[in-house]
Amino acid sequence: MQAECRFRACAVPIVLSLILVSAATATEAAERQAYEPAAEIVLPPSDVNVPRAVEEKDGYAYLLTREGTLYTYDISDLPLRTSFATYDTPVRKQTAYNGNGVLRCGDYLYAFGGSGIQTIDVRNPSMPALLGSSSELNIYNLVRHEDYLIAAGAERLVVYSIAEPSNPALLSDFNLGQEVLVWSVAAYGRTLYVCHWWSDWQDTCVNTLSVIDFSDPAHLAVLKAIRRDDQAYHLRVIGDRLLECTSNQVGLWDLTAPADPVLLTSQQGGGRVATLDGPNIVTNGTVFRPDANDLHVVATFAAGGSQQDGFPHGSGVSESFVFLAQTQRILVLNAMRPVLTANHASGSRGSFFSITGADFAPCSTATITVNGSTLGEVATDSAGRLLFLLQTEQADEGSYVVTAIADRSASAGFTIASGEPAHAQEDDGPVFEVPPQIAYGKYSGGNGMAADPYQIATPADLIALGETPEDYDKHFVLTADIDLDPNLPGGRVFDKSVIAPDADDANGGHDGIPFSGVFDGDGHAILHLTVTGGSSLGLFGRVAGHWAEVRNLGMADVYITGSSDFVGGLAGHNDGRIAASYSSGSVSGTFSVGGLVGRNSGSIANCYSAGSVTGDWGVGGLVGQNAYSIATSYSSVTVSGTECVGGLAGYQRSSRILSSFWDTQISGQASSAGGVGKTTTEMQTASTFSDAGWDFVGETENGTDDIWCILEGQDYPRLWWEATELTIDD
Repeated sequence: MQAECRFRACAVPIVLSLILVSAATATEAAERQAYEPAAEIVLPPSDVNVPRAVEEKDGYAYLLTREGTLYTYDISDLPLRTSFATYDTPVRKQTAYNGNGVLRCGDYLYAFGGSGIQTIDVRNPSMPALLGSSSELNIYNLVRHEDYLIAAGAERLVVYSIAEPSNPALLSDFNLGQEVLVWSVAAYGRTLYVCHWWSDWQDTCVNTLSVIDFSDPAHLAVLKAIRRDDQAYHLRVIGDRLLECTSNQVGLWDLTAPADPVLLTSQQGGGRVATLDGPNIVTNGTVFRPDANDLHVVATFAAGGSQQDGFPHGSGVSESFVFLAQTQRILVLNAMRPVLTANHASGSRGSFFSITGADFAPCSTATITVNGSTLGEVATDSAGRLLFLLQTEQADEGSYVVTAIADRSASAGFTIASGEPAHAQEDDGPVFEVPPQIAYGKYSGGNGMAADPYQIATPADLIALGETPEDYDKHFVLTADIDLDPNLPGGRVFDKSVIAPDADDANGGHDGIPFSGVFDGDGHAILHLTVTGGSSLGLFGRVAGHWAEVRNLGMADVYITGSSDFVGGLAGHNDGRIAASYSSGSVSGTFSVGGLVGRNSGSIANCYSAGSVTGDWGVGGLVGQNAYSIATSYSSVTVSGTECVGGLAGYQRSSRILSSFWDTQISGQASSAGGVGKTTTEMQTASTFSDAGWDFVGETENGTDDIWCILEGQDYPRLWWEATELTIDD
C-alpha cells in the first residue's frame, strides 16, 4: 500500500515552507480522577537516601533527602511521564546533613535540617543556586508567617526576619526547656501553636501543645500548655481552625479564642503529613474537609510507607498536583479542582442560567465575573458549595464565560442564541443580570474551555492573546492561516515573543508568565513572523505547565533574531508538549538556538524544522539544548555555530532522542547531540523513517494514526494535515 500526497504551496521561498489545509484535532486527555496517584518519584534504596520533603515551582520539583541532598526534577510533563529516576535529576545541591524539610517562599527555597537553614535561589527553577546558610538550630519544621520564618527544633523556637528573603536574619531564640523536642509550629495572628515532647526520669513521654504569645516576635512567651495523648508532627491553620496531625489521627481545634484553643473532633488518619489543597486537608491516605465543627472524609487513596524515625514528612501542592514524601518515594496525586456547572450549555435571551459549584473554601465569599467583568459576590455554604443565577435578558447573543473566584477560581461557559425568552426563573439563589456593556466572547469566538476553545483567526486575535496573560492557561484553536508580514496590515516587527514574552532580557532564562494552556493550530500556519529582540524568542517565549501543549501548527518563513539566549522558530523554551508541528525560515541567537525550539525540557514528537540556524553555543537544527524528550522528528536545516553544534540538537543532558534524524548534507554537520544523520536522498526515502517506527498514511505496521506522508524521492516527510489530497494505492 502506498500513499501519494499532494500539497498546496504558499508564497514562501523554500520548499518546506508550505502551508497546507487541515485536518483533525488531537484527542483531549481523559479527565483526571480526584486524588488518584498520577506518578511517583523513587530514589534508590538507602538508609540516608530517604525523601523528607518536596516543593514545586514552575514545573520543577525540589526533593530534600535525609542525607541533606536537594534533588531537582523536571515534572513539566506530568502526568504523561509516570516514573522518575535519579539520572533525570539535572541539579544536585548539597545542604546540611540530616535534612528535614524544604519550604518555598516565592523565588526562594529554605532547606532546613541538622545545620539550620540553607537559602536557595530558584528564580531560574532548573538551576537552583545556594546563597547562604545559618546554623542556630537543628530544625525539624519551618513555617512562614508574614515577614518571618519560625523554626522548630531541639529545645527551641527560632524566629528569622525575611524582610530580605534572600538573607534570613536571626530575630529571637526561645528555649522551651532542656531535652524538649519541638516538632512543629503554626501561626494564627499574634499567636503560635507548638507541638513538642520530652521524657521524664521514668521515661514517661509527655506530649504537649503549647500556646505562645507572638505579639512581639523578638520576645516570645508561653501562654498555655495542653497535655496530649499522642505526638503531633504537623500543625496547620485553616481559617480559625487548627489542624493537628499525629501518626494515627487528625484533630481539629477551635481558635475563636486564640489563647484558649478547644479540641472539636479527631479522626483516624494522618501518617505525620498534612498539606492543604484549597479547602481540603491531604494526609497520607485520607483527604479531609473541615466544616465549622467536624472533619469529613472526601477521598481516600493507597498510602505508602511512612517514616518511623520521628521526623515529620514533607508535602507540597501545585496547581494540579499534591506531593507527599514517603519512605522511599514522592507520591504524586492528581488534585481536585473547583468546577462550575451551568444547567444548560446554551439558551436564548431572557433565560436564567443556574450555575452551581463545589470544592471552594467553606463559609467563604466567591466573586462572580462574566467575561472578566465583576457582577457581585456570593457566599459558599459550610460544604463549599454555591448556587447563583444569571439573567441574560440584556445580554447580546454570543459566547460567555462565568467565573467564581474564591480561594481558587472555576469557570463555566454558556452561549446565548437568538430567539424569544425561553423560561422563567426555576431555582433559588442570588440573581445577577448580565449587563449589555459586557461584550460577548473574546477573540473571534469560543469561551476558552476545552469543549469550545477561543478562536484565533486574525493577527489582531493573536496579538490580543499575547497581551492577555490571564488567558495563557486557556484553550485556543487557529481557524485560519495568519500572515504577520510586517508589510501587511496587522503585521509588524516584534521586539519580543508574541505570546508569553520574556519580561527581563537582561536576566538569563525566562522571566515572565509562561503559556500553560493548549494551542491547537488545527492544520493552519502562521507566516512571516519577524522578531528582533533579546532572549526567549519565538512565537512563544515559553511553553510550560502540566497541561501545556502546542499541536498541529505550522510556522512558515519565520525570521527570528535574538541577541541573547533561548531562541527558536516556534518557542524559546518548551517545558510542555509540542506535537505534529513545524517551523521553517531563519533563526539566530547566541545560547541555545534551534530551528523549532531553543531549549527543550518537555517533550517534542512528530515535528520538523527547515531553513537555517545560527548561534554561538548549543545550536541545533531542531533544538539548541535538549533536556528531556524528542521522538520521531527531523531537521533539514543549515546549521552553523561555535561550540556544541549539531545537525538535530546542539547539546543534550539527561535526556533522550528517539527515532529522529537530520540531513547531514543540508546541515553541514556530521554530528549531533542525538539522532541519526542521513543523506538528502535517504531523508527523502520512506523506509528511512518507517524502519524507525514512523507512522505513515497507508501503512499499519507502525500504527494507524497516519501522522506522516511523503512524496518519495522529491521531498522530506510532511505531516498528514499538510496534505490537500491523499491517494492510497492498494
